[in-house]
Order: sequence, then structure tokens, then C-alpha cells
Amino acid sequence: MRRVSVTELVTWQECRRRWHYKFERRLLPKQLNPMLESGRAIAAGIEAGFADHSLPDERVAKARRFLDAEYRWADEKFRAGAMRAVEAVPPWVWATTNAYSEQKLVVDYPTSGVQMVGRPDLLLMSQEQALVVEFKSTGKRGREAESRLKLHELTGQQVLQYCVLVADNFKWLDRPLFRQHILLTTSGECHEGGQFPVTPLILDRARGHMLASAGEVGKELTLHNRGGDCMRCDFNLACTAYFDGGDDEAVLKEITHE
Repeated sequence: MRRVSVTELVTWQECRRRWHYKFERRLLPKQLNPMLESGRAIAAGIEAGFADHSLPDERVAKARRFLDAEYRWADEKFRAGAMRAVEAVPPWVWATTNAYSEQKLVVDYPTSGVQMVGRPDLLLMSQEQALVVEFKSTGKRGREAESRLKLHELTGQQVLQYCVLVADNFKWLDRPLFRQHILLTTSGECHEGGQFPVTPLILDRARGHMLASAGEVGKELTLHNRGGDCMRCDFNLACTAYFDGGDDEAVLKEITHE
């Protein structure tokens, strides 16, 4: 049975060349991409706030301490932006008692020959509903940030795949399932998306699409790619070199290690 993570699957769906570098060749960047690292810091700070079954009124302080300790190597501007984003998380999110951050979910699908693995950003459980929250971050603000949120809501497959894993892992779940995107900005804005119901029909369709795509991972590799998200990719310089007539493999050796 092949093991595929949601992160790997989304990478494959978004850019097969990036999947090839990251998951097949397992290349690691020598220098961190500031855009990516900011998002990672924000996500890690939120996870730290919810760690160890912390009480709601302790969570923001725990997130602050984590960022101060783990990102002390970063410059003040970077840490301040990450801190502003974490502090912008809605109070109702921090206050939810039954909250599970980055909980590992593993589900076997024998018929498809796939084992899916995922860690939803946040699963919030109440008596009325189960809510899967996907955090996104950006350096944009105002209308630009709001537009980015709408794009995530319209095109984001990751949160739906997490919803499938939640439903299939917790078979006893007897309450409605919802999904939501929350966009945090490094300037301290919070843009909350809608809470959309994930019905059994939506789950069936998302599951079918997820498993069909997972079965295709690694089978056909596309050529180098150029798109709107390339600036957020650790391997952007290699693809740029390729399209500019340079030696992309030589660039890879300079910017990555195995």
C-alpha cells in the first residue's frame, strides 16, 4: 500500500516539477525562502499555542514564547510580522476548548492501494459541529488579502482532503462537518472566510478525487513550470535558469543539498 501525505498530493497537483525536486529527489534548500518561512513560522506558532492541551487563556502567550525562542536567529522585522499574524488569530479560535492542532491522521484505502496521511491545521470540536480550519498567511493587506482569501476558498483542495480524513478517521462523528479558511497577514489583519458545510456528497466526491490523484502521483512528470506561485517555491531559481537558457542542474547544486 502506497503512503501519500496530503502535503505531497497537493504539491503534485500544483506543480509536478516541484514534487520531483522535493519528494522524489528529496532536495533541501540551502537558504530559506522568506515568503515560505514566514508562513511556516506562523503555522508553527499557532501549533505551539495549542500544544500539550494548554488552557485557552495560555495559548497566545505560549505562541509568543515559541516564536521568540525558535526564531531568535531571524531579524526583528521577520519575528514581528510572524507575531502580529499569530496574535491576529480570532479570539474565538483560541478560546475553543476541544481544539486539535496538527493532529496526525492516517487512513487506509485498500481498494485504491493508498494510505493517506495528513495533519489538519486545526480541528475544532463543539456539540454542534466539527470544524476543519486551514490557516493561510500573506504579506498583503486590505483588499489584496481579501482577494487572496477568496482564491483559497474557491481553489483550495487541501482543506477538503483534510475533511475526508477527519470523516474517515472518526467514524463515530455524529455532528455536521464544516471547513473554513482563515487568512492572517504579517501586518496583523485577520480575514475570516465562511464556514462551509461539507456534506456526505461533497465528501464522496472529494474522496474519489483525492484517491484518483494519489494513485497517479509520480507516474508522469511534467517539464519545468512557470506560474503565479513560483516566487513562493524553494526551487524557483532552477526553473528560471531552465527557461532563460541556463543550466538548471548546476543551479540546483548551488541552492540545494540532499
